[in-house]
This record gives sequence, structure tokens and C-alpha cells, in this order.
Amino acid sequence: MATLDLSLGCSQIEKDEKANANSWIDDRRVMGYLSYNESIIQTIKKYQMTDGMTADFYDWKQQQSSNRVVLSYGTENISELHADSMKKLYQQIAQSGQIFKNEYYNIEHEEFEQADEVHMVDQLLIALELEKLDFENKHFWEWLQQEWSTKGAISGRYERKTLEGNDKESGAVYGIAAKLAREKERTDLVEEWRARGQSLVYNKDYANVHFFDLIWNAPLK
Repeated sequence: MATLDLSLGCSQIEKDEKANANSWIDDRRVMGYLSYNESIIQTIKKYQMTDGMTADFYDWKQQQSSNRVVLSYGTENISELHADSMKKLYQQIAQSGQIFKNEYYNIEHEEFEQADEVHMVDQLLIALELEKLDFENKHFWEWLQQEWSTKGAISGRYERKTLEGNDKESGAVYGIAAKLAREKERTDLVEEWRARGQSLVYNKDYANVHFFDLIWNAPLK
């Protein structure tokens, strides 16, 4: 059974043995539900922040933080973290004019990095973050609408240079795309993408359904 280790002031997960790494995305996901947020915040500031940027994980065994910011993980609006540098990273990728944004930032080398293959889940999560921060992302949004209108589908993965998809759909992709459409006040696309996502997830064949697919296609309250 998985439990939370509170002794380190973070959401380090235990399962049989104590986890060796603490992930920023795990902390971010649980911070709104836990009563010891201040302890988590102080731990993040001490172990995972460099020049106002939050590294994706801290390795407790090696006692070392990673040098990478994962941009799909987003930011958290917590004043104590003083993560102004994180917002500047999103501003830079917003100004790049790229359809597919860089997924990572190398803190040590002070440069953006790209994944070998474009994962649409990551691109959509980055797009949601840009929307939240009120940064421009029209190139991606226009391309996404065009992809849907011409092909009637959004692939889970794409080639960065050719913009060609792998023709394999994902429930999570449509769930996140629907949330982006809601932010854009495109109710027609919200309905279309939610319908497609739910048709992929709730088809009575759960062998290839990921937990992420279920989360992003949960019934609306």
C-alpha cells in the first residue's frame, strides 16, 4: 500500500521501500489537498529551486536535484516560491512562434531542450499553462483546430519538423484539448473533443486505457 512520508516535508511516496526521488509534479498535484503545505514549500525551496526555477525532481539517495525544468508540469501560484523565473521561461516559449513548444529547460546550460518526439499531452499542458499566464499561443491553437477540421482526429504523437501524426488517438489528449477549448470559449470544440475522448475511454475495452485517460475524461460536475 502506498503512503505519504511526512517526515521530509514533501509528498515522497512510499511503497514497500521509501522512494528515492521527490517529484515536483507529485508535490504540485497534492498541495491543494494537504494541510502541511508550508512544509512542502520550504522543502521545494531548499532542495529543488535554482534561480527561481523548479527542477523536476530531487534524488534523496544521491542528494542532488535534477538540472531540468519540465514545462508541461506548469507553475503553482504560491507567492512563497517566488518562481518569477518560471514565468519568464513560459514567456520565452510563447514568443518563439513555434507550433510545438520546447518541452524542457536545462538549468545548468541555460538553454531550452526538445523531446525526440512530440507528445501531444505535453504540448496541450504547456498550452494550458500559457493560457493561464495570459501568454500568446495562437500558432499552436490555430494548428490544432486545423488538424481537427481537416483530419477529424488529433494524434497522440507527432514529428516536430513535418507535423505528421502517428494516427493513434488518446483519450487524455482529447480531454486536455477540451479544457483548452473551454478556456478559449469554444463550446463547440469542447463538446466534440469530450465526446471523442469519452468514446475512446468508455468503450468497454480497458486494456489500453491509461489512468491519465480516465482522469481527463471524468464526468463533469
